[in-house]
Amino acid sequence: MITCKKCQSEINIVDALESSPFSWPQLQAIWHVCKKCGTGNHIRFIPGAIQLIEIIGAPGPDWRIIQTEQEPTGSLRIDPGYLHVWLNEKHYEVETRK
Repeated sequence: MITCKKCQSEINIVDALESSPFSWPQLQAIWHVCKKCGTGNHIRFIPGAIQLIEIIGAPGPDWRIIQTEQEPTGSLRIDPGYLHVWLNEKHYEVETRK
């Protein structure tokens, strides 16, 4: 279970993918604002896992992993305009931050 970095409320990953206003495909991450406390969270997708990360440096960027949840059904594809994520054989795409 991935939780908000501030209030520790559970983040529903499907809701986060469906409501995220933008992504950073090269970072494999989306932006999610916690519905409970309003804090922004960077959620990163890697093959087989989901991570909550904190950006700690730029340019780069550099980040530290706050949480990792195994997700064996997860996969992704990066293209310049979207981050594509598959979970449980369902496809989600989040537009690149402009």
